[in-house]
Amino acid sequence: GLFGLVTAKVLLHDTNHSFSDITVFEKSRSLGGVWSQDRIYPGLASNSPALTYEIPGFQFPDKLRKYGSHVKAEDINVYLSAFAQEYNLEQHISFNSLVQDVSWSSDTQRWRISVQRDGDRDSVKEFKFLVVCNGMYHQPNIPTIPTIPSQSQSSLSSPMPKIYHSANVGEQEIRTSLANSENTLVIGAGKSAIDLATMIARGEWSSNKRNNNPPSVTLLYKRPHWLSPRSIVRGTIYFERLLFSRFLNAWLPFASDPDALHAWIAQSPIGEWMTDTVFKLVADDFVKSCRQQDLPQTIPDHPFREALSGALHVVPEGYLEFVRSGRIKIIEGSISTISNSSVNILNKDGENKELNIDHILYATGYKIPYRNIAFNGFAYSLLNPTVSFVAAHWIAAYFLGQIPLSRPSEIEHGT
Repeated sequence: GLFGLVTAKVLLHDTNHSFSDITVFEKSRSLGGVWSQDRIYPGLASNSPALTYEIPGFQFPDKLRKYGSHVKAEDINVYLSAFAQEYNLEQHISFNSLVQDVSWSSDTQRWRISVQRDGDRDSVKEFKFLVVCNGMYHQPNIPTIPTIPSQSQSSLSSPMPKIYHSANVGEQEIRTSLANSENTLVIGAGKSAIDLATMIARGEWSSNKRNNNPPSVTLLYKRPHWLSPRSIVRGTIYFERLLFSRFLNAWLPFASDPDALHAWIAQSPIGEWMTDTVFKLVADDFVKSCRQQDLPQTIPDHPFREALSGALHVVPEGYLEFVRSGRIKIIEGSISTISNSSVNILNKDGENKELNIDHILYATGYKIPYRNIAFNGFAYSLLNPTVSFVAAHWIAAYFLGQIPLSRPSEIEHGT
């Protein structure tokens, strides 16, 4: 994936050849991670603007480098393949290699990596350093929902809803099944959820587009996320020009030791008032620039600043229009039970509602594994390529003894 490729490049090319012999284990048959050919699907694109999703020192083709544009998944796959080719990374990648076990050998002072390749018996290899770059999008998070078969005679012959996760929509068979759905329930409020709900409602993968019989889509989430327009200030400025500007970032909280100006902004009564005012103005403009004032079910009631950690999603084209027309119905609540061709929903007002559903698509994210050793890819950001680049340099410097490890007590307390 992105973080593994960037880490391999930095170790091989940015450290004066200090790491000439490296191996990258990849369980899939191709590179790209979430942007690999096996996981992308028609209609998928980056949430981050194109100019913020480049690896430092390696630009997208000029035709993709435009303010306000977002990169198609197919183009990102080609971009990462070009990056690997430019720096001769593929010769260091062992594809179809599933890491089964990692342990530290006190005898050899090396990491012992047990790897199963192409389904054969495990082989063990030893390495001096180890970096884990499998990121956060590895194990789909599928909530455990009680399944209760219907007791009514009319429903006994009806099948249970088909259940999928957004991680598997790259499979043609699943897209075909969703395209033929009559009533789909999409669960989640993130980028994948609203993208997929829009694609299904539009008939993105249907051969005949079903213009006379559009599918019914229900989007279920506990609370809406903030939506970002492609341009703000009533459509006059591309949002990345403001969101990643020094002006807006000056009002963000600092972890420790801010300078006098930022300490005043963060800690003085006037500074706090000015900070709240700035973000209220930005939030108001986002809502009006998206033209969602008449759709309260899409507008969050939590502060806009909370969205800057990553829960800020560029509104898909057509999404709000589908919500407005009823092609996408939004329910704030949670699913309580699954039955024959139906689900039971508990909405935010505590009311139970039964929906006729033949497909359930979970867009509920991924389970985050336990963090240990050196990791690259666990800090979610709208600037993933830049974060991967900085983190890979930090890891390389740490391996070379150029950065001391903090004391365990400091790590524990986050200081």
